[in-house]
Amino acid sequence: MVFCPHCQSKLNKMNSQLYCSFCEIKVDVEIQTMQKLKGAVDRVDAQKSTMFLKLYHTYDLLLLLKFCRQERREAYDLMQIIKKGKEALGPAFQEGIRDSYMFYEYWTKKVRIIESLVKERLGTIPKAVTNHLLEMFFASFREADSTLKYA
Repeated sequence: MVFCPHCQSKLNKMNSQLYCSFCEIKVDVEIQTMQKLKGAVDRVDAQKSTMFLKLYHTYDLLLLLKFCRQERREAYDLMQIIKKGKEALGPAFQEGIRDSYMFYEYWTKKVRIIESLVKERLGTIPKAVTNHLLEMFFASFREADSTLKYA
């Protein structure tokens, strides 16, 4: 049984789409597969497609943003080290520079994607995802999940 994400009423099937008669809206099938809060992310999560990341809980997206920003920082540092090596050892480092730039570009795009998803939900992009920020969000999400839902 699938429920409306807004009013928690039972959804009806109408022309192969889900429809809430109370809210009078069509509901995306994606909403019924939204994941619960995981509380931890890793490289496998970061490598998932944007459509799949849209289904992540907001808290998990914040964790993922922190993770991807760290990966991008490490990729940038690696790129700088390899550039210095090129100056010392010449053209032998050309392929390494290209690879490190592609690695940095990949993580930059991932950060932009996750920032846009976070902005859609929160209306802003946090400058830094600190432990204090994560604790605040975790507490508010846990409190919201424990409240009684009517319908």
